[in-house]
Amino acid sequence: MLSTVQLMYAYTQWADTRMFAALTRLNDEQWTRALSSSHTSIRDTAVHTISAQWLWLSRWRDNAKPQLWNSADFPTPGSLHTRWVELAKELQAFVAAQTTESLQADQTITSLKGEVSTQQLGGMMLHVANHSTYHRGQVATLLRQLGQTPEITDLILYLRQQRQSGTSHS
Repeated sequence: MLSTVQLMYAYTQWADTRMFAALTRLNDEQWTRALSSSHTSIRDTAVHTISAQWLWLSRWRDNAKPQLWNSADFPTPGSLHTRWVELAKELQAFVAAQTTESLQADQTITSLKGEVSTQQLGGMMLHVANHSTYHRGQVATLLRQLGQTPEITDLILYLRQQRQSGTSHS
């Protein structure tokens, strides 16, 4: 599981970087425009995606009861990107510190609804990577609704690029 978690977090960072490249092409109105999706706007969807990564990392570190970020605190894609750059470093360090044993260890967390559950850390980490992929797909759809061209964030493209650069994951 260790190599899978490492792969999925390297991929998530790569894909988030590509998502932010597309978001920088938006003007303020496009960033906050109400569109039809599970979150109101591209901003709300992107903030949810990145703040969920932070929320889970916070839980894993100290079992705190963090809250998702407020979208209004991110008036531009750049403001979210700045926060993400720091988060990406923290996630990278957290992933690098994991072992097979730590990923198999149970962690008990409290959901935003106050529900307590216990799961292996590795499973939770894979969930977060998958959750990010799901919402990046929504961002891509919302970008298309605005006439924008999203960056391709498919896992297979990441794997191909890694293979070509000689840094492929096993």
